[in-house]
Amino acid sequence: MDAIKKFFDKKKTDVQFKKAGQGKKLTQESSSSSSRVTERAPQPRMNPSSSAQRAGQAALQRFSNKPSSEVNWSQHAIKAQAKRELEAEKRLQELSVASKADAAAVPSQPVRPVQPVLFTNPFSDGDPDTYEAVKARIREGLFEQLHEAESKMVAACLIIHTCNKPREKVQVCVDTLRKYLNNILSHPTEEKYRRIRAGNPVFRDRVAAVEGGVQLLRAVGFEEQLLPPQEDATPETFFVFPSDGDVEHLTAAAECLEAAEAVRPVLHRSAVVLLPQQSMRQPDLPSEFFALTKDELQREMQLRKEAVEESLVLRTKAMRDRANAREMRKYRFSFIRVRFPDGLTLQGTFRTADKLSEVTEFVRAHLVNDWRPFQLCLSGGKKLGEDDLEKSLAELFLVPAALLNFQWDESVCDPQLDDSVLLRPEVLEQLIQEPMSAES
Repeated sequence: MDAIKKFFDKKKTDVQFKKAGQGKKLTQESSSSSSRVTERAPQPRMNPSSSAQRAGQAALQRFSNKPSSEVNWSQHAIKAQAKRELEAEKRLQELSVASKADAAAVPSQPVRPVQPVLFTNPFSDGDPDTYEAVKARIREGLFEQLHEAESKMVAACLIIHTCNKPREKVQVCVDTLRKYLNNILSHPTEEKYRRIRAGNPVFRDRVAAVEGGVQLLRAVGFEEQLLPPQEDATPETFFVFPSDGDVEHLTAAAECLEAAEAVRPVLHRSAVVLLPQQSMRQPDLPSEFFALTKDELQREMQLRKEAVEESLVLRTKAMRDRANAREMRKYRFSFIRVRFPDGLTLQGTFRTADKLSEVTEFVRAHLVNDWRPFQLCLSGGKKLGEDDLEKSLAELFLVPAALLNFQWDESVCDPQLDDSVLLRPEVLEQLIQEPMSAES
C-alpha cells in the first residue's frame, strides 16, 4: 500500500511541475525583458521664468520675517485642562454659596430620628433605656439585695453569673464554691473543711477575684476570723463556717449556684403603629444592629475563615444555605413590620435569634380578637406555617428588616366579627402619635 501511495504522489508532483511552464537557468539573461527596456536620454532642465523667480523670492521673504518656534502641544493641553478645572471649581463655589443662602431663607425640615434599640430591666417596670444604662441598673439592684437577709444568698449567686466575664472564669468560680460547700456537707464534723484561708492562691484567684464570690460565703454564714494557720505562726484571715451554722443554707446555695443564670436586659419591642405612607419608607437601622461584642467578633472571624475554605470546593444546597445563614449572623436585631388589611402597619424590634412564634405572640397581644387564629405571609404570598414557628428570624432570612402581611385564618369565619377593626383602640391612641410627631 505504501508503494502505491508514493507512486500516485510522484505523479501528482510531475503534473504540477509541468503546468508551471518552461524552466530557465538563473544565470541566463532574459532576452525578452531586455528587448522591452528602452533607454531614454536625459532632458536638460529649463530655467524658471522671471515672474516665477520674483514669486519665490517674495515667499522666502515672508518666511524669513515669521518667527520660527515649535509649539509644545502637551504643555498646551495641560494648561487648558487646568484652566477648565479652575473654572469648574469656581462655579461649584458659586453654587454652594447660593445654596447656603437659599437654605438660610427656607426654614429647615425636621430630621426624622432613628429609632434606637431599647431594653428594660426584668426586675422593675422602669422606662426602657439603652443596653448599658439598663445593665447598670441591674447591677445596682443586685448589690442592693445583698443587704436583705432573705435575698442576699440568691443575689450573690446572680452577681457571680451576671457581673463577671469571661464565662470560663465564672464557671471555675462556681465549681470551686460548690466544692467548698459540698465538702462541709459531706464532712460536717471535720474542722479543716470549715476553714478557708483567704491568702490561698486558689481561693484568691478563683473566688476572691470574682464579684459575688466572697459575698456568697458571707451570705451562707461564713465569718472572717484571724487564726494562725499553724502553731506559733502569724495569724491570717480565714473564712470560717461556725459549728452551729445552718447547713440548709449550704445546700440551697449549692443548688442556686448550679441553677442560676446571668440577668440580662430584656429587649423592648418598641411597638409602633405606622400609617400607610410611613410604612413605605425603609426603616433607618441604628448602629446597635451591627455592633458586635468581642466574643461575637471572634466567632465571626472563625466563620469567615470557614467560608473561605468552603469557597474552594463545590457547594451543595445545604452548604449554600449555611453560607446564607452565616451572612445573616452579622445582624443582631431586626425590625419586623406586620401590615394589616386596613393599611396600618405594626412594627416591633426583635433579636435575630428570636423565633417566629415570638413575632406571632407580639402581634396577638395587640389584636382586639386575640383568640382568633391568623397567618403571617411573606411579600411574595408564601404563608409561614406551623413548621416555621420554631425557626429563628435569621433562619427565615427576616433580617435586618422584613415586611409580613397579616391574614385571618379562613377556616375560622364568623359574620358577627368586624374584620375592619383589628388593633386595640388603646394601642392606636398611644402609638400612632409617635410617628405622626416625627413627620410633622
